[in-house]
Amino acid sequence: MDDHVDHADSDITRRDFLKSASLGALGLALGSSAASWGSQPGAAGKPGMAFLAIQTHAHDYLLEGAETVCRTVRERGGFNQMLFAATYVSEGKWTNHQPGNDYEVESGLYFEPDLKLYRESGVTPRRAPSKGMEKYNALAEASKAARKVGVGVHAWMSDYDQRLLAADYPELRVVGPDGKPAASEWFCPNNPRARAYAVALYEDVARNHDVDGFFMDRIRYESPAGFCYCKWCRAAMEAKGLDAERVMSAMRRIAGQPAGTMTLMIGASFDNIFENDDIVEIAQWMRFRQETVADHVRQVRALVRKLRPEWRVGLDLITPISAPSLGQNYSMLARHCDWIKPMLYHHSTARGVRQWVEGMAKTRGITADKAYEQARALFLLQGTEMPATWAEFRDHGMPPNWVYSVTKYCQSVVGGRADIYPGIQGWEPATGDEIRVMLNAAFDAGAPGITTYCYSNMTLDKLDVYREVFQARFG
Repeated sequence: MDDHVDHADSDITRRDFLKSASLGALGLALGSSAASWGSQPGAAGKPGMAFLAIQTHAHDYLLEGAETVCRTVRERGGFNQMLFAATYVSEGKWTNHQPGNDYEVESGLYFEPDLKLYRESGVTPRRAPSKGMEKYNALAEASKAARKVGVGVHAWMSDYDQRLLAADYPELRVVGPDGKPAASEWFCPNNPRARAYAVALYEDVARNHDVDGFFMDRIRYESPAGFCYCKWCRAAMEAKGLDAERVMSAMRRIAGQPAGTMTLMIGASFDNIFENDDIVEIAQWMRFRQETVADHVRQVRALVRKLRPEWRVGLDLITPISAPSLGQNYSMLARHCDWIKPMLYHHSTARGVRQWVEGMAKTRGITADKAYEQARALFLLQGTEMPATWAEFRDHGMPPNWVYSVTKYCQSVVGGRADIYPGIQGWEPATGDEIRVMLNAAFDAGAPGITTYCYSNMTLDKLDVYREVFQARFG
């Protein structure tokens, strides 16, 4: 139970508002102005072309039949695109519309690899060791069914989170501040063999499968400061003219410090960010990682243009307030893709905010109510009016105007170079009514499409909600 806070102290004063964040100091969280976030939802014209996509897993097709999934997605949900997990990470799934068919998604490939394409990397790809998947080429089956039903299909790829292969190739894993391969399942994007393997996955699909494009996922670093300190990152820093030892030493000091991590994650601090002795190294670290990820995406895009110029490339990105700290720069990446999905999951994001508020309260010796006021001020600077009280936020999560304002912000940052398709949370505890409100907030912001996660975790009545909103918007 939170301690009582006197009502006189509960209002956000101008002093608290300005003290709560030193935003814009590094340009990490916001764009050219906070005003670009500030508009409220209103009537918007129908987009000229709607991209209505749902994320799906291989087990969906195995358990229900590929054509059944495609028809359900199109006819029951109103979707015209599927994002199929051709490679993925380990994750449990529950089939809400098929009780009793819960399954475990295993890390690995859900298609038959062309092994000769991976020789340069020295990495042997492995099929996901999932029961029933041994001889089931899920990507091929999904593509064939999608063509029959008339739904677009995009290969959803997991690039650097390599949970199946990490134990076999420790030399490709990210390196921690101590200079040793970390207890992590992520490969380093600056490691040439890891990069070659990730790119080979795209070449394999482009040469051997009938899809409409790629959806790039896990194109980032695992944490803000914990990785990577390997020889390849050091060499890449030096090649850019950076003092790698100075930058890495600064980040070693910051790694594990709540205040330092907060500065990296949200581009803000509860102290004056300009008084941080490591401000230059922080900016260099952030930019270096963003350029690394952007170079990987550029390399994939160049390959796709060469082999399949008609295919579109989309990116799965963290919300823009935190994305830069993990190596994702929306403006930079928009130059190398066709569309971007910002993960605007209202309950999932709220869980992270709750943890942040509770941690801040503990660290600063204040109540959660007071800590939430400061967090609320920070979101207000970004154009999002959060629920008035901590209790209300805990019950309802992120508000619809958050989806609206972040969608608007993303559009302003990419400057028309890529379409923004907000990622809407469809799994529990999201309700049908919440999904409807979030979809409309995205479309009111002018989004020319949406994505949603994910098919298996939804009940059929939730699919009905999507179809109803799509019909109301697009006829």
